[in-house]
Amino acid sequence: DDKDEDLEKFQPLNLYGWSKHKFDLLAREEGWLKRITGLKYFNVYGPRQDNRMVIPKFFEQALLNNPITVYGNGNQTRDFTFIDDTINATLLIAEKCKGNGIFNIARGTDTTMNDLANEVIKITESKSKIKHEDAPFLRFDFDVDKRCGDSSKLKQLTGYKPEINLNEGLIKTLKYIKDNEKI
Repeated sequence: DDKDEDLEKFQPLNLYGWSKHKFDLLAREEGWLKRITGLKYFNVYGPRQDNRMVIPKFFEQALLNNPITVYGNGNQTRDFTFIDDTINATLLIAEKCKGNGIFNIARGTDTTMNDLANEVIKITESKSKIKHEDAPFLRFDFDVDKRCGDSSKLKQLTGYKPEINLNEGLIKTLKYIKDNEKI
């Protein structure tokens, strides 16, 4: 869980998180954070996203009525943030937070992979079933059980509040896929 923006409290769970954390610590030690602003995006999704990512992949599988592949037991969580909210937060940071350190850009809401798959099945009216599989070996280096962000620092300095919930974002993404893709 990497909710906390406090660098001292954050404990990375894998090599990916460790490398990001070490950069954050180095930036602070070298005084860079007085001159730069770091952004940590949490599971951004929306139109035009590559189908190697979970939401477009689930949509593709559902629209074809294929099984939806969920790695592990599906209870791992992510904090999905719609692209429009991500862009709005980034612009607010650019305007108001120059040199104020590191900011999480997140909804602050946990969603399990099983819940995500079921929501995709529901809004696509698919006949797909969820199929649980072991994750490919290399994913274990990056995967965590729980990933939810806390944007309270960002909200305090800019008033940022995500506007698009997961269901609304999924519907907007599905509309784009149906209007523009050949699925």
